Amino acid sequence: MAFVPNVTTAVSVLLGSLRLTAGDEVVTTSHAYGAASMAMQRYAVDADARVRVAELTLTPDTGEILAAINEKLTARTRLVLIDQITSMTARLFDVAAIARPLAERGVVVAVDAAHTPGVLDLDVDALADDGVAVWIGNLHKWVCAPPGAAVLYAAPAARAWLRPLVVSWREEEGYPTAVTYQGTSNVTSWLAAPAAIALHEELGWERVRAHGIRLAEQGGQIVADALGTKPIPGDPVPMRLVPFECEERFAAMAAIREAHPVELAITEYAGDHFVRVRAHLYNTREDYVALARACAAYVTHN
Repeated sequence: MAFVPNVTTAVSVLLGSLRLTAGDEVVTTSHAYGAASMAMQRYAVDADARVRVAELTLTPDTGEILAAINEKLTARTRLVLIDQITSMTARLFDVAAIARPLAERGVVVAVDAAHTPGVLDLDVDALADDGVAVWIGNLHKWVCAPPGAAVLYAAPAARAWLRPLVVSWREEEGYPTAVTYQGTSNVTSWLAAPAAIALHEELGWERVRAHGIRLAEQGGQIVADALGTKPIPGDPVPMRLVPFECEERFAAMAAIREAHPVELAITEYAGDHFVRVRAHLYNTREDYVALARACAAYVTHN
């Protein structure tokens, strides 16, 4: 693995390394993270290439995802970028099952796993055997490392062509060294990551995961009850979506934060808005009661 500041940076490393040319195509889904989609668009425009988006429902199964991606594949497809746990919609994608048939067609498959470390127990070498060329995960989310700690894993075949965005003195050593060591970068977050990992190992990864899933379900129901709605059926991850009525999500978040001592994320998919309820060890039931009151007050007064 190579260390990177975040998944967004690693997506740019991936796209820059592909060296897209005119007529090439890259594919993602409508559940993709916004910054990753914008990176794809920038590199495609610069190369006179094209981004194709597989449109999915809010709660797609693996068959739907594969069918939608296959509809977008052509002889010029260079890359398919898929999420493992979607940021905006809190869905869990079976990336191994999705990657296998795509890799057999010679397509580079990359996985945006920003929310995966700490949430899923997985073997990245096994994912490589299933056709995943590049897997990228953040350690500063569910593992609780300091901000700026993420890892980029490349399958053996991809290691030869991955290049860092910045050329440094370690350039000739190639991946992973050239990607990790970028001159005077502050590596404090990377050095602190093992302490965060050790804490979860001491507590027990499965205990932490089970607690988060259970608490997210409870919190989602508390918020939904206050809003007079129902949570969207969830996957086994510590996040839940609750439908939320607002005209513009960023304005709504700002107004709620200003009026109430809560932190929240309002997401949007296909024109609908949701409160994304998350749960970790530092959360309690009272947090979701406070969130529910804040959201209900906003809807009442708007």
